[in-house]
Amino acid sequence: MLEKPIVDGFTHSTSVLMLPTTYRALVLGQLEVLRRSTNYQFKIHSAPDEQHQTIPGFSQNEYMIKVVPGTLIWGLLAYSPNSIQSCYIQVTDMSTGMAISSDYELAYLLSQDLAPTPARAYARTPLLLAQPMLVSGSGQLAVEIYNSLAEPISIQLCLFCAEPMPVPNPCADPSQPCSV
Repeated sequence: MLEKPIVDGFTHSTSVLMLPTTYRALVLGQLEVLRRSTNYQFKIHSAPDEQHQTIPGFSQNEYMIKVVPGTLIWGLLAYSPNSIQSCYIQVTDMSTGMAISSDYELAYLLSQDLAPTPARAYARTPLLLAQPMLVSGSGQLAVEIYNSLAEPISIQLCLFCAEPMPVPNPCADPSQPCSV
């Protein structure tokens, strides 16, 4: 049996060789079933939107993201032109109240700032989750971003997701008899 080739957003590079005992290599191995799946599609959701990018100093903004129920969040990436050393992020499934982590995540650890240079040849973004987060119920996610600096910052959080593919309706074609 031929395996489906892996073409996805998990690695973003086919030229990077990894030691098999690193965190990233182990997580990619765990996610291989999802990576080869034919009933999920790659999707990136981001917060905040274009109109609400600045977060005032010592303030917290909350954003809602609507995803398809059954979506798996498998990676995170934070981007900011500012320093985000004192910015914190939390993502919560509104249906279950389950957060992506037990406490707020430091945005700096989710950013490309930790990737080595030159030219980000060995970039390790996005941050891969050891256990993907299943979004259930209504598919509503609450994203909280807290700025603990005195000056305002601009930041964007990207959620890397595997979204369930829609199942074709056998009764959609009127020329074919429907047996449902």
